[in-house]
Amino acid sequence: MQTPQKNFNLKGFITDQQQPSNQQNYVVNYKCDSNENLSVTYHFNNQKTSATVTYDNISQQLNFDDQYSKKNNPVFSNNNYLLSVGTINDGVFGDSMVYSLLDLKKSKGGYALLQNCQKL
Repeated sequence: MQTPQKNFNLKGFITDQQQPSNQQNYVVNYKCDSNENLSVTYHFNNQKTSATVTYDNISQQLNFDDQYSKKNNPVFSNNNYLLSVGTINDGVFGDSMVYSLLDLKKSKGGYALLQNCQKL
């Protein structure tokens, strides 16, 4: 004896799908006035731009700072450090210099760790 065949009308939904990552990273190495090296990885994605600075065996993630940035002159900061980048032409960070990397813990206005850093 055969069992009767049953048909079901099912609908499925896919939820909690991760959006594809559009993040791009761009590493730039600099030589500064003090003859010290600075490495900056600029992170670009759909929502925000950030930078990771590596100097003197310290690596810090800095976020784009709307308060201090000007058109084509971005500033990145966290509670400890502030990175001021030179003029950005056509969105190309690698062609710009770094004006300064400040330590915000050492003084209220920021203590300059590095200045006038040119791309290697």
